[in-house]
Amino acid sequence: MDTDEQVKVVTDAVSDVLGSFVGRPMNASTTQTIVVRLREIMKRYAPSLGGQMATWELLRAWVASQGGDLHPNGELYIDGVLAGTIARESVKQNIQVRANPDDPTALSIQLFDYTLKAAHPIDAEEFEEMHGRAPVQDDLDRINCPIIGEAGHWCCGVCPKHNKARFVCGCLAMEKT
Repeated sequence: MDTDEQVKVVTDAVSDVLGSFVGRPMNASTTQTIVVRLREIMKRYAPSLGGQMATWELLRAWVASQGGDLHPNGELYIDGVLAGTIARESVKQNIQVRANPDDPTALSIQLFDYTLKAAHPIDAEEFEEMHGRAPVQDDLDRINCPIIGEAGHWCCGVCPKHNKARFVCGCLAMEKT
């Protein structure tokens, strides 16, 4: 079986696991069960896929299943727009499943950790133009953080409504209104 077929087998197995929980209320026990089953799948298929290359190909398949496009050169496109670049060597499996506090039947699933370098990072000069002050401490890391609006990242990125760092304006808008 070639790598593409093996990646499809893994992604189909992951889909089957997740599909078996559709419509059920999510709690700590359910999410832990899903994590254990996903880890079993990864452990079972990872050796046949071949280490770091397998993890990269699984990440590419996962991104595609979420509507994105991760190119072989590491460029990540979301809705056809370059979001940034992922370094292959930074990709690690890290399975986490959480229930959505607003919808107990919805899950937040993470299968990988990776470093994403923003396509157009904001530098100190641009930050100062936006805010009238120089960045301090981790301001540039937070405004350039690609994980916007998720747990622990509510104030990361740029507010599309006010064109300021989200941690400066305090707005949680996700799009211009």
